[in-house]
Amino acid sequence: MAYTTADLLEKIRLQAFLPETSDFTDARLLSLANDHLITVVADRIKASREDYWLTFEDIRVTGATTYRLPRRSLARIVRDVKLINTAGVVLDFDNIDPPSGWVGIGPSTTSYCYYFKDDFIVFPGTPPAGYTMRVWYLRQPSKLVLTSAAMQIDHAGSTTSIELAGPVPETMQTAGTLLDVVYGETPYDLTYTDLRVASWDSGDPNVITLDPSTPVDPAVISTVVGNPNGRQDWICLRDQTVSPQIPEELFTTLEGLVVEQVLRMSKDLDGAAAAGAGVLRSMKAAQDLIEPRNEAGSRPIISRFSPLRGAGAGRRRWR
Repeated sequence: MAYTTADLLEKIRLQAFLPETSDFTDARLLSLANDHLITVVADRIKASREDYWLTFEDIRVTGATTYRLPRRSLARIVRDVKLINTAGVVLDFDNIDPPSGWVGIGPSTTSYCYYFKDDFIVFPGTPPAGYTMRVWYLRQPSKLVLTSAAMQIDHAGSTTSIELAGPVPETMQTAGTLLDVVYGETPYDLTYTDLRVASWDSGDPNVITLDPSTPVDPAVISTVVGNPNGRQDWICLRDQTVSPQIPEELFTTLEGLVVEQVLRMSKDLDGAAAAGAGVLRSMKAAQDLIEPRNEAGSRPIISRFSPLRGAGAGRRRWR
C-alpha cells in the first residue's frame, strides 16, 4: 500500500503521543518534516553517492553567455555538465575558475569551458549557438503536503486529458497552473513535471485538460480502469507531493526526526533523547540497506597501458 503524508502524520502523532487537537497541527508537523527532508535526510542520500534523485536537464544554447542552473537542483549544485553539438556528439566542457577567462577556444574546435557565477553557468566567450548543454544534478525532493491538496488519477484519456478519481482541487482550477504527476509507488518520483492546465471540469468525469505544449503519454500514467488494485498516481501542484520521495528504508528516520523535535519543543528532554537514539539506529540501518545499489560492485576503468592491467598467473587480462 502506498505511503502518504497521512501515514507519516499518523506515525508521528502515535510516537510523540500527540492528540489530534494539540498545538502541533498537521500543517506544522509537515513543515517540520520538510525541513528535515531537505537537510538531514537529503544529506544522508547525497552522502551515499548512489545517484538517488540523479537526473538531467537539457538547456538549449542560444548564443547568450549565461544560463541559470536547473530550478529543482538540490542545494544549487550540479553533478556534471556536458556540451552536445548539433550532430549529437558529446564535447569536453571543463569547469574553470572565473579569473582564468576564455582560453581562445573557438567554435570550430571540440573543447569549451565554463564557470559558475551566482546561480548561473557562464561561458567566458561567445558560446556555440544551436548546441545543447546537458546539466546533471540531484533533484530536490518535492514539498510534502496534505493529501487534500492533491488528487489521485483515474487514468489519462488522451495526451492532453487526465481524469481524476475525485473533484479537481480548487488550487488547480486556474488556466496556466503548473502540475506534477507523482508515481504512486515507492520511490514516489516524478513521472511528469510542469504540466500546464488549459481547462478543467469537476463533474462526471472530473477532468483536467492540459495545454498541448505539455502532453503526457497515457500508457505511462497509472489507470484503475479494470485494475482496481493497481498503482494509482497522484497529480499535485508543481514542487509538491503527498509521499516522501526517498527510499522506503528512510521513512522511519524521517518520522523519528520529527518526533524528536516535537518532544524537544514540548520540553520532554528524556523522550527527545530516546527518539534521537532511535533516529541514529534507523539511519544506520537504512545506510546499510540503501548502499551500495549494486552489490556486485562496479568495475574500475583502467588505462590499457597501466601496470594494473597486467595479467598474473591464472588471471584473465583485460583487452
